[in-house]
Amino acid sequence: MEPLFEIGPTYDPHVKSIIKSMLSRLRNNHPKTEDKVWVRNANWIKEIYDGTYLTHRFNLERNDNPKFCFEKVRECKGSWNNTRFLINSVMDNIDLAKNKDYMPFNKKFVESISFATFFEHRDMTSKNSEKCSNFLNFIIPPKKSYDHISNLTIEKLKKECSQMILETGTKICKRYMTEKSHELSFWYSMTDWTRWLKKFKETFPNEFGEFLMNCENGNPLLDFRCYLMIVLRYRQGENVIVGPECFKLSRLGSNSLEGHFKNWLRNGIEKNKFEILKHLPKSIEKYYTDDSFEVSKKIIEKKIERKKEVVDFDDLPIF
Repeated sequence: MEPLFEIGPTYDPHVKSIIKSMLSRLRNNHPKTEDKVWVRNANWIKEIYDGTYLTHRFNLERNDNPKFCFEKVRECKGSWNNTRFLINSVMDNIDLAKNKDYMPFNKKFVESISFATFFEHRDMTSKNSEKCSNFLNFIIPPKKSYDHISNLTIEKLKKECSQMILETGTKICKRYMTEKSHELSFWYSMTDWTRWLKKFKETFPNEFGEFLMNCENGNPLLDFRCYLMIVLRYRQGENVIVGPECFKLSRLGSNSLEGHFKNWLRNGIEKNKFEILKHLPKSIEKYYTDDSFEVSKKIIEKKIERKKEVVDFDDLPIF
């Protein structure tokens, strides 16, 4: 039987309605309106609505985008609809984070979030005046585990790329690689570009220098992109689809250059743009693996040694 008069502190009906929703979704000890945890959360909700929530100092070490989160909180000022929607969205994100396909990997932490720790909880990393808030940290939807691992791998691959490849590759990737798997595949190709150009330079330094001079702005990747756009527009029309496979130097397990990369070089040779490549010991498509470059490098070194060994009598000094 419900009491005739309300016992304990009184609250705005919106606050009570939001807390009722929270209690139905978060683990709790069935607190009453006069319990400390109920009062504390009611005050947090009121601060979000009033626009005073962000006057506190928060520990943001677990927050990927504080600026975005703060903006979402500011949108709640004076709007109970926005306040309710944001809190419900955060609970949705917490539920999503419990899924094995989403971050974080530590599911025990996510499972431990309760009504009592939703707005404020303890954290060993926080300083005395800082507050830790699951609410604030889960405003951003959790990333998929695959996306998170892919992002870490991509950052590692970028560090392996030469600066020339990195700058142009970043622009190409941003414009054409719309899926995470495509982005990852693209950067694997960029590290292969970096490796190939490095081996080319080490083996044929003079030829490499002239090759660069004949590329668009001295940049092979930029020159390749120009060639690729011409080829794709001819095949597809103006609205071209550029996939990561376009930038592969070769197929897995192959010992030769293939695809658009090989065709770009052959096209340049035919038009005398890359005429210098005609003078290499083997056809350019034969140079792909590290071993293929090493063989030519050893042949060149032996020829140089032989020249040093042959001395003309007329060149001998006379004492």
